[in-house]
Amino acid sequence: MSPYPIEAPLVVLYNYLETFREFLTKSGDETSLMSRRFNGDQALYWLNGEKFLITSVPIENFHNLTERWNYNAVTQLSPKVLSAQLSHEVMRDPAILDTIENAAGDKKAVTIVSYAATSELHDLVDFLQQEKGIQVLLPETSSRNNLWLKDYIDSKAGFRELAQRWVGETYMPEGYITSSLTMLSEIARYFAQSGRGIVVKENIGGSGVGNIFFAQDEILKEDIEAKILAEVPQNSNTTYVIEEFIHSTEMLSPSLEFYVPEIGKGEPQITYVCNQHFADSGRFAGVIIAEELYHEAWYPELEKVGSVIAVELQKMGYVGHFDLDSIIDDEGRLYLLEINSRRTGGTYVHEFLTKQFGVDYSKKVAAFSQNKIKSKFTNLESLENELSDLLYHPRQSESGVIILLTSELSNGYFGYLILGKSVDETLRIRAELEVRTGKF
Repeated sequence: MSPYPIEAPLVVLYNYLETFREFLTKSGDETSLMSRRFNGDQALYWLNGEKFLITSVPIENFHNLTERWNYNAVTQLSPKVLSAQLSHEVMRDPAILDTIENAAGDKKAVTIVSYAATSELHDLVDFLQQEKGIQVLLPETSSRNNLWLKDYIDSKAGFRELAQRWVGETYMPEGYITSSLTMLSEIARYFAQSGRGIVVKENIGGSGVGNIFFAQDEILKEDIEAKILAEVPQNSNTTYVIEEFIHSTEMLSPSLEFYVPEIGKGEPQITYVCNQHFADSGRFAGVIIAEELYHEAWYPELEKVGSVIAVELQKMGYVGHFDLDSIIDDEGRLYLLEINSRRTGGTYVHEFLTKQFGVDYSKKVAAFSQNKIKSKFTNLESLENELSDLLYHPRQSESGVIILLTSELSNGYFGYLILGKSVDETLRIRAELEVRTGKF
């Protein structure tokens, strides 16, 4: 199920916090960042069912979930000290280091797969190799010297520059780049005067965080400067990308994920395609995966331009996963929006489905995922009792709900996956689930 051979015992490191540490703490408040410490349960479903999984905090309902979905050979570890730099905490945790050394065995080697490549991860790799004598294989990690590329293509301005160079500006929404809020207001008026709204993107962001939308009628009001000052984060070092808002009545936002091996070790591979869905705030909420997406009119063009970008990134030294987000307007035209240069909120869904149903899973089921939803239930037993007739049971049903993400359930949030014979069936089940769990 892995796009590459796993040649040594697998250590999975869910280093989400260190990936977004600088972006989410630039205001000086770590609350938003640290609230995401529970996201590590997604990594339980990465790759195969035999791994050492390191997360910032322990995964709730770990034994229940691993037994139910055949991840019994997963060993879960968390450092004694919680911080936003998980890789560094691993270096300081004797128990976790002992586990890694034992896993390395006589061959003194491990494979490490992380959420994203970071300088802290490379610090950990250097420590294991130099201080512990363990060979570390990194099939999904760009070298330390190429971390700049991972960060550059992940930025909004960097993506626009490289994508236009590689596939042409016809695939990009009209857009401009500035660090001046005054100029931002003037650019907004330019778009509005020609009947268009805009999306303002902070250059560094992720999952929709840092994106703010302004409709045409909002921009034409005399107080647009004040509105921008009130809503757009202000920082002397912030660069903004202002793009035309692309209308998509059917909310078609396809995302194509690739795995890019080290150059000389194979060609980039498409892992899956999905349609993204979003919360009311505009933040990424989950994915829809179905065989029918491969037969949509826009898919061949997305595959073509995505493959060009993947090849060019590989030439420059990029290694690992990335997804290419896009939108299809009401005339069926494809626009490219951004790249997320890491594993994403849909990767675990793809790999879970691959493990449960095989590499051709999209021919067998349609899937709808929601990574976080508010619930009136705060423990797994009561939640599953409420949803008992909607739950999916292997070998007993062809459709239903799978509760996968429960580490925030005590706070009233959980994540799920819905399987169905079609996308429409998953959406019908979703509507009933939301009524039952108290969203409406």
